[in-house]
Parts: sequence; C-alpha cells; structure tokens
Amino acid sequence: MGISYLSIYLSVYLCIYLSTFLSIYLSIYLSIDMSLASIYLKHFLSIYLSIYVKYFISIYLSIDLHFSSIYLSIYVKYFISIYLSIYISHLSIYLSICLSALSEHLIKLFSSYLIHNLSFDLNIKIFYLSIYLSVSVCLSILGISYLSIYLSTYLSICVTVCLTVCLGISYLSDYFKHFLHICLSILNTIYLSIYLLFYLYI
Repeated sequence: MGISYLSIYLSVYLCIYLSTFLSIYLSIYLSIDMSLASIYLKHFLSIYLSIYVKYFISIYLSIDLHFSSIYLSIYVKYFISIYLSIYISHLSIYLSICLSALSEHLIKLFSSYLIHNLSFDLNIKIFYLSIYLSVSVCLSILGISYLSIYLSTYLSICVTVCLTVCLGISYLSDYFKHFLHICLSILNTIYLSIYLLFYLYI
C-alpha cells in the first residue's frame, strides 16, 4: 500500500505523550479523576489521530481516502487505544503510589514535631501512623483526584477512631503495621488487575 509506518508510529507516540500531559492536567487542576479523564482522552485522541493520519496518507502518499479510512479506523480503534490505555493506567497507579509516599513523609514530619517539641508520648505517634496507613490504602484504591484525597482523609479518621475504640491505641503496634502493609500490597495488585482488564476488554 505504500503507507509510511514511521508517520504512524510518530503519531502513536505523540498521542501517548499528549494524552498523558492532558490527563495529568485534568486530574490535578480540574479535579477530574485520572480514569475518567483517560476514557475521554482515549476516544477523543483516537478520532483526532485517525482523521489526521487519513488526510496525511491521502494527500501526501496519493492513496484513496475511503480505502485508507477503513484500514485506519480498525488500526486506531484497537491497537492505539489499547496501548494508550495501558500507558495511562500505569501512570495513574505510579502517581497514586507517589502520593502515598508523600503522605507518609508529611505525617512522619508532623508526628516527629509533636513528639520532640510538644513532649507527646509514643501513643500519639502510633495514632498518626495508623492515620498514615489508612490514608495510603485509600489513596491507592480511590485514585489521585482531590475528591479522593478528601474522602480518604475522612475515611482514615473513621478507621482510626473505630480501631481505637475496638482495640485500644496501645495495641496498634508493629504487627498491626505489617498487617496493613500486606493488605495494601494485596489491594494494589487487585486494583491493577481490575484496571487493566477494564481498559483492555471494555
């Protein structure tokens, strides 16, 4: 057919990087969830990219537009959309892990400040450690939008209060910390599997 594969590959990579920056902008500055933004961007960029490559092939390579549109609609709809969705899903999971690590450092700094400067005891440190763990779990499950951060904060307070009432603060020790880390890794694995299956087959 004489189609330039280099132009198609360049369009694919341009589509991937453009959708990545746009999805980060939508999720951070406009408070839209990354998964929802990736769905809209996947359909929008696949339509835009198919039109762009069709006219490029038709004008510069002298191929019939109707014939190239049939081929490129199949190519763009399946191959590019699947590759783009996998890339964005990995990126959203990496960003949620970065936010979990950021919450860890912030709560560690705040708890150390309370302990050293205000003479708080060890139970307060364990209390803030339990808040950090519940925030990390919620951030990994709910995503990276502002709404999920607010929900995870309120949910972490509820979880901490319930654990404090049921078990007592003195029992929130290293065993409980390791147990929550194991639960976090299992939930991250389940979340990654559901995320990839949803975008690959739906």
